[in-house]
Amino acid sequence: GSAFGDAAAIELGARVADFVEYARLLNVVDAECRLEDAVAHFRVHAYAWPAFRGPLRETFATKWRSLVPLGLEDLTVRWVQMFADKLRCDWLETLAGFFSVSLAATGCLTRLHRERNGAHLWMAQTEGRRLVFLFPPSDSERLYEERASSAVSSRGQPSSDDADSAAGSISCDDRLVATWEDVVDCISPVNLFTAGSRRHPLLREASAHCAMLERGETLLVPSDWWWCSVALEPGATVHHRFYDRANFRHINRDLEGTLERFGDGTADLLEELRQEIAEDNEEWGLTVQDE
Repeated sequence: GSAFGDAAAIELGARVADFVEYARLLNVVDAECRLEDAVAHFRVHAYAWPAFRGPLRETFATKWRSLVPLGLEDLTVRWVQMFADKLRCDWLETLAGFFSVSLAATGCLTRLHRERNGAHLWMAQTEGRRLVFLFPPSDSERLYEERASSAVSSRGQPSSDDADSAAGSISCDDRLVATWEDVVDCISPVNLFTAGSRRHPLLREASAHCAMLERGETLLVPSDWWWCSVALEPGATVHHRFYDRANFRHINRDLEGTLERFGDGTADLLEELRQEIAEDNEEWGLTVQDE
């Protein structure tokens, strides 16, 4: 199955407890992901579930600081608070939207893509193992880059010629489910696991990097890098897209996407915020250099 669906995608509604039971059972009856059992034991991936805006909101309010890896420069909180002060909204609610949780059964794939709005990403594996493949931004042409919005079919699912098995997405308890456009800017039609280079010959010239994520480990994906993954065991992953001095120019677009509606002066406030973040970034850089 693919986290982002494909031409054979389905959508299911279920509780998280039901998904966990399903993933454990699947790991018993078809841990090897046998091709002949692909239809009988189809994979469903709960990807980019905004759990910290729903059932885990109270936990997030008291524990969000402990989620961020030590030593990582992450200015997202600082700029989210500036945004919330200017737009008079709940900064913690806004910050929670920069975090998500993914639940995967053995064999679930995350399609090759890159994060939206030039964000960095870290992913922390809390259960199971996950194999991740990464490609630098310079490989975009070799990966046959497509804009996510143009790759979405009329049913709201991304189109792909790599639909080799049924795939699904899951709607969790609180119904706060991210849409395709909420997750990525660009996708690749390349499937590394099914004749990718035969269908897309430029892939042979790309420079792949590989990482095995074990329980308790965190992987950093820099801005504009491509990545995809496969779950080797039933697992759970916490994701956080973030901004620092290297990609600060993109955070305004991300913050703008959190607004449910625009007032008469919203555009002017966002422009003021953009300038203030640029000035803050410059001052922060000078402070770090002085230290």
